[in-house]
Amino acid sequence: MSHSSSDPDSTSRTDSLQLMLVHSVFPDVDQLDDDTVAKLLDGRDQLGSETGYLMCFTDLKHSRLHPHSISDMADEKYPVPRPALESLPPHIEAELEQGGESMFFARYDRDSHEFYDVALPTDQSDYIEKAAELMTRLDCSLPEALDYIVLESGEYSPKTWSSIRDVRERQVKANADAVRDNLHDRPSE
Repeated sequence: MSHSSSDPDSTSRTDSLQLMLVHSVFPDVDQLDDDTVAKLLDGRDQLGSETGYLMCFTDLKHSRLHPHSISDMADEKYPVPRPALESLPPHIEAELEQGGESMFFARYDRDSHEFYDVALPTDQSDYIEKAAELMTRLDCSLPEALDYIVLESGEYSPKTWSSIRDVRERQVKANADAVRDNLHDRPSE
């Protein structure tokens, strides 16, 4: 595999979309076996990062792989500078805070240390179809439908989702509850 397109130092700006993996430098050591902890300690000089996160660049074709597999395959990992972390959208930041890792498509500008054109590799069409169906069937609003779908999926807590949406947590819960109640009051079609 050629590193010229994957290496953030090869050009100032990565014009092609890359699959990015950003993960915490500090795994939950209590969840690791002794051999894994020993490997981490052996490589501790490679684990320095001002933000506590490392990133690796990989081919788009790896988007269906588990993040741990991508991390294991990566020849090189780079510290995530603060401006890069701050350039991520709120939903990616929330994913990093909750799970310690996030995999997404993005372009990266080495000079400004910023990600741009960031998108999740998951298929969002399911959310769109579910939201459209709920809006049509229950005559609910888009925010109500999305809040219900996201909270029911368990992908985000009400607190995190409300932060991503920049609304009050009680509004997100009320929206989801309204849809849930409406679903229970109507027979399935």
